[in-house]
Amino acid sequence: MKKYLSTIHQRSTAHKKRFALAVSGSITLIIFGLWSLIVFGDNSPKVVQTSDNSVVISNQTDNSNAVPTISPFDGIKDGVANVFSAIKNQVEQLTHTAGSINIQNKYNEARDQALSN
Repeated sequence: MKKYLSTIHQRSTAHKKRFALAVSGSITLIIFGLWSLIVFGDNSPKVVQTSDNSVVISNQTDNSNAVPTISPFDGIKDGVANVFSAIKNQVEQLTHTAGSINIQNKYNEARDQALSN
């Protein structure tokens, strides 16, 4: 490996780019693997909020008075769901409002005003 690294500057540009991609991909994969083990590992201590609003770090999964914490992905999912429900409510309100307007009466009023001048 030491000899390969000392002679890599003599190789083609395409080979250097492939090597750089492989090294950066490997490092990224290692970092992602460590992050996922830390965040999603089952043996890690859990931070839970009890019913009296105190925060407890516990290795026990059966905590009867603990309120489950929300993961970042659940928060994102809930946020996206809230955005879509808000958009749906606005569209329904707009449809209801547009349906209640009598377009023919508005047209007749505008026509009468335009013709009377």
